[in-house]
Amino acid sequence: RSLQALFTGSHAVFFDSATAALVLATFGRYLEATARSRAGRLLAPTLDPTRERVAWIDAQGRRQEIDPGRIEPGMHIEIGLEQRVPVDLRVEGEGAEVDLGVLTGESLPVRRVAGDFVPAGAVPISGSLRGTALRSARDSTLEALSRLAEAMQADPSRLQRLADRFATFLTPIVLLVAAATFIVWSHLDSTGQGIVTALSVLLVACPCTYAIAAPLVISIAFRRALAQGVLIRNAETIEQLTRIDRVAFDKTGTLTSEELTVERMEIAEGVRREEVLSLVSALEAESRHPVARALQRFAASVPPTSLQERRFLPGRGVEGRDAQGNHVAIGPDPSAAAPEERGSDGEVLHLCLLRAGSPLAHFEIGETLRPEAKGAIEELRRQGIEPFILTGDASPRAKAIAERLDIPLHAGQTPEGKLRLLEAAGAGCAMVGDGLNDAPALARAGVGFAMTQGTPLARGLADVVLLHPDLRLVPRTIALARQVVRTVGRMLVAATLYNVIFISLAAAGMLRPLFAGMSMLASSLLTLSFALASLRETNRC
Repeated sequence: RSLQALFTGSHAVFFDSATAALVLATFGRYLEATARSRAGRLLAPTLDPTRERVAWIDAQGRRQEIDPGRIEPGMHIEIGLEQRVPVDLRVEGEGAEVDLGVLTGESLPVRRVAGDFVPAGAVPISGSLRGTALRSARDSTLEALSRLAEAMQADPSRLQRLADRFATFLTPIVLLVAAATFIVWSHLDSTGQGIVTALSVLLVACPCTYAIAAPLVISIAFRRALAQGVLIRNAETIEQLTRIDRVAFDKTGTLTSEELTVERMEIAEGVRREEVLSLVSALEAESRHPVARALQRFAASVPPTSLQERRFLPGRGVEGRDAQGNHVAIGPDPSAAAPEERGSDGEVLHLCLLRAGSPLAHFEIGETLRPEAKGAIEELRRQGIEPFILTGDASPRAKAIAERLDIPLHAGQTPEGKLRLLEAAGAGCAMVGDGLNDAPALARAGVGFAMTQGTPLARGLADVVLLHPDLRLVPRTIALARQVVRTVGRMLVAATLYNVIFISLAAAGMLRPLFAGMSMLASSLLTLSFALASLRETNRC
């Protein structure tokens, strides 16, 4: 009406409604921009690679400060206290407590000792950390996280595209309704009333909810998953996770732990346990072989005895002489019915400790079921998802693990056989694995989960990477994806109801421009409050 009065000169002109509406609309857009900016900054500090120089220790033991970009696999480096690790490395020496919060969100430090894997981005907090670089800085876990985060944010999901279409579809409808409202009210009342009512329609419409709902909630979900130790490759994966109804697990290194353990020891009559462990500890000292490390951990409670002339016999074990000059050795058990060499997919290894040719003890070394495996299987079943084992191992051990977990077993599968089974299962079947032979199956599955300690090819082809070796992250990731899709759906339904109801009220002349602008602002505030509340919940993970 101020506009009408401006041209007719009928009374004073203040443009109060238009000015107030403009302020409210601008404030609403400011809130939207703030929310988008905050969501975009979530990952920036987290995934910023380190640029600090690190100490390189050459073959002669000399130290040299170098840039992280010069680090190559196999180089020995030392990371200072509270300095971010620039590359993935294998710990040497005493190790240290490290903070993995930048990668996983965990607030408590974890102890990493000789032989353990430490990803780029970790921070030593109890002293310096020495290790051997496993990858260059450009191929590190931290750089991979950064690239995947950028790809996820740049690649809109189907849900996000749907929300954008809603927003695009709403704009011309609002313009048509506003034009029709102006014509009708100008005919029924006056031109001034037509302008006011049409302005109310334009102000009350809120397409911003459609525009920010999906990208903001998906960004929050990405950060929440990362805080729990899960890297999701892209937004499409979040939607695909909601359609999963079956999950195939590889056995070796996935359902079973990566490290070997001594499962059984049988001591000869008249031989003391301490005597056996003392000899084992001495024979396997300083060896980095996986079997030797299993024996070292098993015998760690007893100090090693004195040995002379110790020799490593490739494929046959270790031998030496004790203080009395007796020949002692540990190696494959010739009396065992099982194969003497460990199979590629997890058969039990039988060893025998001998002194002067007489057996002192027999050992069975093999994989152990991950302690959280049964809980993960039960959680999947509560979600209505059917798990099963898909493995190349045809030994009785695979059957025993399947019986213990009470899940179906598809044993003795070649990589091609795994592909055929996954194709038959369809897009609703996920695959969890870590090995080179799992890579084709991970790529073919509806969603591929790779363990972080797995091969680079498996991690590269997987849709989801578990940064913690914890199988419970599989059902938790699926539950998070379902929650995200439900949340976005509810926000879109609420936005649609708001626009239908309030645009109708405005077109009926029941909302003045000032109240229309306040309604639009309230709608934006409710949407952003919901999203920011999710942000606060994510930061506490």
